[in-house]
Amino acid sequence: MQMNENRRESLPAPWLALGAGVACAALWVLGYMGGLGVGMTASSLLILGVGMYLCRRQICWRADSILLLTLAVLLSLAYGIFGSLAMQIFNLPVLCLLLSQSLLALAGHCPEGALSAAGLSGGIREALGSLFRHWGVPFRTVKERQGSASALRGLGMGLLIAVPLLAVVLFLLAWADTVFSSLLSGLFVSEDPLSTFWNVLWRLIKLLAIALLVFSCLYTLLLPRRERAAKERFPWPITACAMVLALLCLAYAAFVYVQVRYLFGGAETAAMADGYAQYARTGFFQLVAVAVINLIAAQTSLIRCGESRVVRALSALMSLLTAVILASAFWRMRLYIQAFGLSTLRLLTLWGMAMIALLLALTLIKCARPGVRICTLAYAVMLSSYVLLNYINVDRTIARWNLRAYETGKQETLDTEYLAGLSPDVLAAPWQVEQLDAIRKQQSERRPDWFAWSLSWLRVGEK
Repeated sequence: MQMNENRRESLPAPWLALGAGVACAALWVLGYMGGLGVGMTASSLLILGVGMYLCRRQICWRADSILLLTLAVLLSLAYGIFGSLAMQIFNLPVLCLLLSQSLLALAGHCPEGALSAAGLSGGIREALGSLFRHWGVPFRTVKERQGSASALRGLGMGLLIAVPLLAVVLFLLAWADTVFSSLLSGLFVSEDPLSTFWNVLWRLIKLLAIALLVFSCLYTLLLPRRERAAKERFPWPITACAMVLALLCLAYAAFVYVQVRYLFGGAETAAMADGYAQYARTGFFQLVAVAVINLIAAQTSLIRCGESRVVRALSALMSLLTAVILASAFWRMRLYIQAFGLSTLRLLTLWGMAMIALLLALTLIKCARPGVRICTLAYAVMLSSYVLLNYINVDRTIARWNLRAYETGKQETLDTEYLAGLSPDVLAAPWQVEQLDAIRKQQSERRPDWFAWSLSWLRVGEK
């Protein structure tokens, strides 16, 4: 596919995309020192800004594109506001999804709607395909402007010579001057010249790769919109779907019968038999996995055989039984949190179970009204709730909950070592003066570099 001639003449858009890629790569390779923070905010907003500029002439302001753009900006800002490293790591795939989906929606590459099932799957395929599809564009552009292949060969030869030479020169300069060495401390992990050389070389290679990845994604926005042909869905045999659902319902009914006895008649006794921890851990993830499988089976049956009342009834029954299974899993997690306190992973687990419950409720609605499209609503709610989860200040919430549970006697011990290892956001919790000073001292000893810095680190300096 070729770009429009007027666009090619008015603005060197490919070079702007390449410049954004190099800038993001520099932030990641040269600034990343073991943490995430304002550097991630800066690189994400840079990608959004450049992407919106590239597709400014065909930008599509719709409800779905505005929502995705808003969520992408909020999640990007969360890196610079809050300091929870666990949430920042979990946010990475979500942020990549939001950046790609929002820009593709703004560029008009999702005519069926970015929040629809077809738009989501098509957008993900387009985003993944664009990662490596356009790596050769900068080199082809140089070749076309020079009018011969010698320029391209010269560029490649120059890179092969310059990269190792640059690694050696940087090492010698850092060896000769301590100030310059401290400036490049992130590049030098060893006093061994050979180790240092390979470390610098590897970082330069990563810089080039990341730059080309970002460029390739942004360059996709310059291409004409592609119309995706609608795929015809072939219905499945109604008898087969009904048989599968009926057998699953029988198995789950027997399991639910046992679970209801414990949920409403003796869960505490059952837990105390082997201890809270053992009861809570036993079967929790298996139950959640079963709930997810049931949800997929019900949705697939409704999509393929939704016209059958029998299939809809069995899907509704299985959704109700799944809700009881999910309640059993929630009960186990509740016991575990009461015994050992709240953590980031346990908080995300509760959020995930809430989302499964939401999908089950939407499945019941679809069973009653087959014409209702629930994918758009479910996708929007899940993304929005996850982004807003970051803004409850996760580490502060965890610290406050554990402190309150310890003070009220729900927890016998308080894991101060775990809480002190979280971000400075925990300092906002109602600590005692002695505990607050000790945690602030520990936090100050591991103050991050600028790339991983966030507003939460201002609390370390507060008295």
